Amino acid sequence: MNCSIHPAVDKKGFARIVADPSIYTELVIRGMQNHRTNIICHLGFKCGEGFVEKLDFDRICKAAIQYRVAIEINLNKMMRLIFDELLDFKKFPPQSTEDRNYLRKKIRSEPDIYMPLIGNKRIRGKMKKYFSKGLKITINTDQHENPFIGDPTLRKGKEFRQFNDLSVDNREFRMKRMRFFRSLIVLERIFQKLFEDANVKPENIINAYSVHKLTMFLKKQI
Repeated sequence: MNCSIHPAVDKKGFARIVADPSIYTELVIRGMQNHRTNIICHLGFKCGEGFVEKLDFDRICKAAIQYRVAIEINLNKMMRLIFDELLDFKKFPPQSTEDRNYLRKKIRSEPDIYMPLIGNKRIRGKMKKYFSKGLKITINTDQHENPFIGDPTLRKGKEFRQFNDLSVDNREFRMKRMRFFRSLIVLERIFQKLFEDANVKPENIINAYSVHKLTMFLKKQI
């Protein structure tokens, strides 16, 4: 089960929580203590700028290890950047390679936004000493629909089938697919450098687990 804090659901009710990092930290830990919680998601979501950096990551990391909960690295804004800007052929024509340079520059200029937690040098430093102690993270795109086709009701329609059918001669979709995967290669290289800096190993990333190992993790048996 995922556990997350959504202040926008009740702005008045959450006002005190999102104004005080210590209260927010306590709520995060209480969420981890629920025996059904496997992943604590998007820390600092919809909070003020710089808020997440003020959280007590020593307490959060210790609790995550104790209660066998993974901390999510949420790439929703990264995916929005790719789908809304990099895959816009009006902004970056199909034959252009500038999209990759643009992606690198955006990440370098705003790592906290596009690579939350792990992209923040201070937070990464706080988390670093806990990876050797068993801290787990998960990387999630937080995509609830396929942005290529817009309305999710079209998923069973002709447009969706064409997008996923490689035999269909749809040049624009093929080129967008290619650019999307090239963007992921750029991200992989950047992530690898961050992981090396933080001493993150494959065993710390539940996305890298086998089906069996992931099942055991979700059952809290490892």
